[in-house]
Amino acid sequence: MSNLNHMDRTVTQYVNTKVLVARLVHLSATIRKLESYQSSSWADRALHDLYAELQRIWPQVEEYYTQMPTYQMEREFYAELVQIKIKAEEYLRRTKQEQ
Repeated sequence: MSNLNHMDRTVTQYVNTKVLVARLVHLSATIRKLESYQSSSWADRALHDLYAELQRIWPQVEEYYTQMPTYQMEREFYAELVQIKIKAEEYLRRTKQEQ
């Protein structure tokens, strides 16, 4: 299901939490892989898009991890996601200033 936000970007609303978690695992793995290619312009563009996607779905991530009883492994993954989100905010802020 998709909704348009005030910036006219499509925001995916994950109804199934398993799908949300699977997407987060994929985003996390892809971001880690692309970060090793950071000197490449195509990797920078891909990272920008993935970071922006993470920012858009972050409210759902917080809702999932604050409302669900979580196991140690899930808490560790959430901590990793928070670190990625911090990097994403810094990266997006820096690229916006460069424009």
